[in-house]
Amino acid sequence: HASTVVATEWNESGTCKAPPNQFLASQLVNTYLPAHSIGLIVHSWDAPGGELVNRFDDPVDSSPRCTASTGATLAYNKFWSEAGGGQPVPEVHVSSVEIVDGRVDTVRAVLANNGGQDGSPGPQIARSVDLLVVQPGRVPKPKMLTSMQLSTSAPWTRGSFTLATASGLAQMRLTAKIGDALIISVHYHGGGSREITYIVH
Repeated sequence: HASTVVATEWNESGTCKAPPNQFLASQLVNTYLPAHSIGLIVHSWDAPGGELVNRFDDPVDSSPRCTASTGATLAYNKFWSEAGGGQPVPEVHVSSVEIVDGRVDTVRAVLANNGGQDGSPGPQIARSVDLLVVQPGRVPKPKMLTSMQLSTSAPWTRGSFTLATASGLAQMRLTAKIGDALIISVHYHGGGSREITYIVH
């Protein structure tokens, strides 16, 4: 009869030793366990003193006792890949920037790990996204460009990816050029926000 096997406590550091522990952990998670249909859980993902994620649920690869990798990113990427069927990306990620005549015209951002309005679980649901610009030497403080349009697609097990788009920016009086910084500011239902900075290149 078949029995269930699950990998529980493990890490990459090997009690703070240098490689090859990291290579062995990668082989374990990405090759050996899937090939043998063995499940994987993460020990002390949020235990006091041993957090593997920060307050944004992003992986933390070192601990106060050991600067060697804990394997948090390795496990995070594996779980993300299995849930979404693709490569992991930051929760707020600029996917493309189109430039016309030296001016930014279209900006597309992906809001991953975003949840869903249909009742499927998810940590946060985006309410609105603002696009701001910082022009070093000209407009040193962030200035509002426009509100980005939200659309939802590609559902996955924890909710959906939401796309945020702003277009026609090159025709605006205040615009962005190469070397300027774009700020994607995401506001979530129920409060809370998150922003990233993208340097136009």
